[in-house]
Amino acid sequence: MALILGAIYHPLIVTLLLLLFSKSFREWLIGLALRLLYPNLAPRLALGENYVYDEKNRVMHRFYAAEPLYDISRMTGEQYVDLNEEFIERLNLSSNEAFAFIRIGNDKYVRLSRIVKGEGDLGEFSEWLRDRESLLMQYFIIRPLEGGDLTRLVGFPTEPGKVRLIIFLALASFMLLAVFGPWGLAPAVGLAYFSVRELGNYSVIRGGALEGLKMRLVNSAKLFTMPSDGDLRSIASANANVLRNYALIISGNPDFRATIHALVAREYNKFVVQERGKSLSAVSKWRIAMDSLTKMPRYPSR
Repeated sequence: MALILGAIYHPLIVTLLLLLFSKSFREWLIGLALRLLYPNLAPRLALGENYVYDEKNRVMHRFYAAEPLYDISRMTGEQYVDLNEEFIERLNLSSNEAFAFIRIGNDKYVRLSRIVKGEGDLGEFSEWLRDRESLLMQYFIIRPLEGGDLTRLVGFPTEPGKVRLIIFLALASFMLLAVFGPWGLAPAVGLAYFSVRELGNYSVIRGGALEGLKMRLVNSAKLFTMPSDGDLRSIASANANVLRNYALIISGNPDFRATIHALVAREYNKFVVQERGKSLSAVSKWRIAMDSLTKMPRYPSR
């Protein structure tokens, strides 16, 4: 019976085996499995005296305790929007740089991150930090986190144990063999090989205040709206009062504007040339997003 099932699903097994050699699919599949197996899984981290280095993605992080200088409750909608636009404009982040504002309970932090060539490439990173720190001090009261303070926030990165992964791979191999017969051996071996090799790119975080961040917002329908300045301030104020643990991350994306323009043009072509009526809603939504991007930046009037 196993041989018959294997013959029937032979194309599926071949497809799965080929997909394992696709780096993006393989990393997604193995990352999903590892996150289920290991709570608090993170990219492989090296914790220094005053920095955190993401070895998997080659990103250097610097954390600061921070207290905003401006009180949102004392601002008008226009002042709030102008302040944020000015701050983002002055940050001038490229695609390999990021800024994060983090709140854990009543404690607030900011993080500066940048892709580097390696952990030893601290000179250029330090120079970049000095420029950004001088800017941050115009908007926050900041204190660099070092030693025990940094550890209490980030936690203790440890190497994931292999026993749990071996048990999972053994069960997965048995299931593939039972369902597909000998045909299932090839993807089982490939899955085991890549999983064991990929495990070295991850850490398990023990403790740390950042453990309070559990969920991630990846998209929002508000992208397709054009709220007023007052609406933006009200939304921000409501979220700040309700959410106790969150992180707001800003990074540079010079290609985003061109991507939105291409999306609008493609959907407009479908609607007008190909006469696909359902494309009208997509044109309308992405047109609003494009209009919000092309608005002329304003400067603070606070």
